[in-house]
Amino acid sequence: FNLLELGLEGVREAYKEFYYQNVELSDEEYLNIIHGTFRDIKAYIEAKPTVSPTSKQVCQWTNLCYLFKHYWEGAKLFNMLDPESVPEALYRITKKIAEACKDKC
Repeated sequence: FNLLELGLEGVREAYKEFYYQNVELSDEEYLNIIHGTFRDIKAYIEAKPTVSPTSKQVCQWTNLCYLFKHYWEGAKLFNMLDPESVPEALYRITKKIAEACKDKC
């Protein structure tokens, strides 16, 4: 197929399809990714960031904290989020996740 004919969305979808069919990660590689992400989250909360996350990424991190039972971190991340920096719908969803984190702390 011709990538130019697919357009940007088509190229993204073709890449995703290729990636999921051809890339396999070991459990150790997944764990390294997860540990690295939580190291970044901890450093960000401690104001010693190793990365500069976007506000949307902070929302994603909040969700990850809930999923992996890092409830205190999820609640703390949300408190650091500027509500004006993300779309309203994303903010509302993240707020609910953060409230669930706070309830479980």
